Amino acid sequence: MLRRLALAASSLVLALAVAAAGAEAWVRWAGIESRAWPSIAFIGDPPRGLPGVDYLPRGFRLTDDGLRTPTGVCLRDPGPGVQTLLVLGDSTTVQSTDAEGRPVENLATWPQQLPGLLGAAWQVCTLAEMGYHPSDLAALLAAAEGHVRPSRTVVLLCENDLGEHPARALVSRRGVTVLATPPQQATVWAWGWSPFLFQRSAAYRVASAALARRTGDARRIATPHPARQPAEALRALSRWDPLVLLLPPLHAAWARPALADGLATKAGVAIESLPRPSDPEALRREPHDTVHLNAAGHAWLAGVVAARLVAADAAQPPADAAQPPAVGVQDK
Repeated sequence: MLRRLALAASSLVLALAVAAAGAEAWVRWAGIESRAWPSIAFIGDPPRGLPGVDYLPRGFRLTDDGLRTPTGVCLRDPGPGVQTLLVLGDSTTVQSTDAEGRPVENLATWPQQLPGLLGAAWQVCTLAEMGYHPSDLAALLAAAEGHVRPSRTVVLLCENDLGEHPARALVSRRGVTVLATPPQQATVWAWGWSPFLFQRSAAYRVASAALARRTGDARRIATPHPARQPAEALRALSRWDPLVLLLPPLHAAWARPALADGLATKAGVAIESLPRPSDPEALRREPHDTVHLNAAGHAWLAGVVAARLVAADAAQPPADAAQPPAVGVQDK
């Protein structure tokens, strides 16, 4: 009799363990916990062998002779008389896509238009991705050590790049990899609170939050995630003497965000606001989108950046007078 009871108890424990493991796997695969988190859909695998990089630009790959980007091959040594322009940015610099990876619009982004404006003496390399922050750009350049030697570097910032950004996490939602921002607090069921399970089980966190809502017996738990500081990232990028351009919100007023001057002072890097176009609101991708550009906006920005680079080159000594170091390679 005791043997039968022990066998039944063991079977029950095993069944419960299998059920718990199955629930945990399903909750993580379906992304139940992260559905309410602010997120950007992202197609691709997390980076491998690139410490400090949360996620890679789609199509990015290091090669023996340079690196590959969504816009083509970027050579470490592009050839005699050819200079490398490195463009860094986020979704205002690259083509935005929907949750399935399809382009929102079929247009040529402003970096893609620069070769036609600058001529054959320039190789344009773009490192940018949706949701990128200056800290992502600094980490990516550090990971691309020695694979690109920029003669000039341009960084495009928008208003959302000027403040600190919370930490993010790569999560899966039914097989789609998503970059999400976890909350700073969580709601749990007070009666069944278990710090051990909360730290280890997504299924427990989902069930605990549901029970807290249903019973009203709720407790708020701090889940702090350290913020990323733009000043630190800009200081890291300053090694390549970048031209840091700021795209103000696409309003008729075209006002420089208040955070820009404080960030420039703290980082020790000049942040140059782009000149006001004739009609900023006509450059919006969507009527209420004050950040992303339509085809006319990309053409305008390409023209402004090209003119700025040409003017800067005219005021500088010949390129062979001072060769910049390769990305990530210290001067010897």
